[in-house]
Amino acid sequence: MEGAFQDWAYNLFYGVDGTSPDNFNSFASRRPAITGYAPYVVSGGGATALTSAWLLELSPDTLYLAYPANSGTPGFKNEDRGRLPITALVGTGMYFAWTRLYQIWAAIVMRNARALIRYCNIESGGTAHSFVVRDFIHYCKSQLQNMGRNSFIFVNRYVKGQIESGAYSDTMNGALTVQAIEGYGPVTFVAGIPLRMHEGITIAETALV
Repeated sequence: MEGAFQDWAYNLFYGVDGTSPDNFNSFASRRPAITGYAPYVVSGGGATALTSAWLLELSPDTLYLAYPANSGTPGFKNEDRGRLPITALVGTGMYFAWTRLYQIWAAIVMRNARALIRYCNIESGGTAHSFVVRDFIHYCKSQLQNMGRNSFIFVNRYVKGQIESGAYSDTMNGALTVQAIEGYGPVTFVAGIPLRMHEGITIAETALV
């Protein structure tokens, strides 16, 4: 089950429809380059250990995830495959194992191009070519259909650390804030938009041009 969720988390951002049966048209497939996709793809100018920050405006009129109707547990299926012979992972021979197939059935529906903004070529380490709040507000947030309402920023844990440390040191003149959400804990906001960490976002992206 853990493997199914990790696979889903990665393919949500990087899956390529048609390369394997379990992929679909991911966020990266919809924003694969700077050329031809401006102003919805913005570059941070980095060259190594690259990642992206994803700005999503979620609503039925802009961008949302969908799952098959009447699917019971929404989008999640599992099937008991019974007792099957399995090839040993180490050494030689076979063994029997009780197996179960887990599947996540889902889709991305984008009704408005302004609802999906990619801030790419961000370096996960060091201080150069990092997430620049001023550029994010100027080039990313300004493109949103509703200017940030129902929006979220998704980054990996390294970029989240960069931004959150800036919020606590208060060097951005109020653009970065931290609020304690009851039942959840402290949440960092960038220009009023909540910041969320997503494990599926890598630090090994190819530089976009």
